[in-house]
Amino acid sequence: MSNFVPVSKDTHGNKRWISTNRYDFARTLPISPISGEELLHASREMPCAFTKTEGRFMLCVVLGLQSDTNFFVAPDGRWIGSYIPALFRAYPFRLAKVQGQDDLALVIDEDGGLSSDGEPFFDEDGKPMPKIVEYFEFLTQIERGRLKTDEVVRELDEAGLIEEWPLTIKSEDGSEQKIEGLYRVAEQKLNQLDDETFLKLRRSQALPIAYMQLLSMRNIDTLGKLAMAQIGVAQKQANQASELFPGDRDADLKFDWSKLLNKD
Repeated sequence: MSNFVPVSKDTHGNKRWISTNRYDFARTLPISPISGEELLHASREMPCAFTKTEGRFMLCVVLGLQSDTNFFVAPDGRWIGSYIPALFRAYPFRLAKVQGQDDLALVIDEDGGLSSDGEPFFDEDGKPMPKIVEYFEFLTQIERGRLKTDEVVRELDEAGLIEEWPLTIKSEDGSEQKIEGLYRVAEQKLNQLDDETFLKLRRSQALPIAYMQLLSMRNIDTLGKLAMAQIGVAQKQANQASELFPGDRDADLKFDWSKLLNKD
């Protein structure tokens, strides 16, 4: 559970923060917004799509096919894959609207970002430490890229090039489950664009986003492979746990210390 609080001298003047290379905070996030600048890297290994919020489409990476699952986070919290979405790399910080302020403010997840062994937020003069400034500038750059990407995606939508992405997955019992809420570029309509609309989209840099989104769809198989891998890990852990308790479950409890202490 996250607890994002605005970074301020009054609140964090005597506190310390710490970064992490664990991504447990993202374990239940099946999508993450990305900018067009990220798409080149993300599309190489992740499926990318659009989601719709308040009537507007947003570019995102698809990290799981269930509402609370991110297959790119390993059971031990490591990130699986070579590309990490920028918003996750900025953790435990993000930008958010704060009551009484017009501009976005830097906030920190106090549940995962505070540590007595960490780094200070402010120096002795009350000024933000250099790393705090770096995070703020990095997140500001992400926000600028997001706003620019939103405009490009809007042009794709206005050209009628975004359609629902019909996806179904098979559950363990063999039944099929429809995945809703994801959208893709309408490839057939893209190929049939008139010259005027095509040139307009090329000038706005919308075409690279369209083509990379289409190419990234092949990575949907990656999610299936990651899901099976994690199921395998969970089953292996369950088997190892059961081996620590050999014999009849109804018999007297006997803990097999040799299994636990075996380092091989």
